Amino acid sequence: MPVPVRPMTSKFIPAPNQTEEERKRLAVLRHIMHTEKGTRERGAAIDDAVYHHDVKKRTVQHWVKQAEDHGWDLNAFGRKRPSDAGQQRVWVSRPFDKAFRAAGRDHSELVELAEWLRRILAGCWQSPLQRAGWKRIRLETLTCLRTECAKRGIELPENAFHLSRRTIEELRYHQIVDIAKNDAKRFDDMKPRIFDEAQYLSREAIEMLRFWNDRDRTTTPFPVGLIFVGNNEFAMAETLAGESVLSGAVRSRLLYELPLAYTHLADTDLTIFAQSRGVTDGAALREFVGHFKDGRAKRDLRLADRQLAVCRREAGDAPISLDLIRDIITGG
Repeated sequence: MPVPVRPMTSKFIPAPNQTEEERKRLAVLRHIMHTEKGTRERGAAIDDAVYHHDVKKRTVQHWVKQAEDHGWDLNAFGRKRPSDAGQQRVWVSRPFDKAFRAAGRDHSELVELAEWLRRILAGCWQSPLQRAGWKRIRLETLTCLRTECAKRGIELPENAFHLSRRTIEELRYHQIVDIAKNDAKRFDDMKPRIFDEAQYLSREAIEMLRFWNDRDRTTTPFPVGLIFVGNNEFAMAETLAGESVLSGAVRSRLLYELPLAYTHLADTDLTIFAQSRGVTDGAALREFVGHFKDGRAKRDLRLADRQLAVCRREAGDAPISLDLIRDIITGG
């Protein structure tokens, strides 16, 4: 009489985050998978895996059975993808949902209540209440939730009224409404700014960035300003034709083949730079320019900017004097 063959289980579909778990189980089972079931070699291989990988024997035996049931498919080494993966399982909170279902209420009413709650949370974050922080918003939202449940005739125990911090924080981005309305400085500071060395950007990269800066192309709520400052950089010129700085920069890059370096800075450029940093005294300006002129120091505007910042801090409300320039920068 032929031995019945056990049908193979349908293909195992692991969860998408199981790569590391699959590697771990493969390391444990790699010597076991080459042995036959029920043999002495299989038992010895399992004992070795338990000893070397510090895993319980019963766990290893369970992994072996699961792998054999699926023809030693590598996917079966991970945890199975849940049947409800990708579906929302928590609507208000776990305690609230559990008590709501235990009260015999309809699921559609729970979904409607969750949508109402999101609107309340968004409104709280958009109001001046957001300045008090997420805990105050949670307190006010729970009060509204209790009131709404009472209006709908939903009787739940007190411990069911719970909202996690994650639920509250998910809608924090709505606070920008209150910030934009009442705190212009903070709103401006929150705009994205990216600082990077731009001299290594290719022409293709510049063309891609133009999308974010041209008025007729951008889709952002406010224009994104892209400013390139640094040595070995291409020349840029704004036009009155409505094009952005980057549009002119692309043309300028094609016109200039020689790179711009700090060695190309003239004395006039250094003077203007120092004046922009608050140096107005004539003798102090001459001392500052002379420091770079006779080769005593490299013409590095970043270093000079830091040194002039120290001068401004030391001077306080007074103008930057010749003595300060000598003490801090030239050492004369």
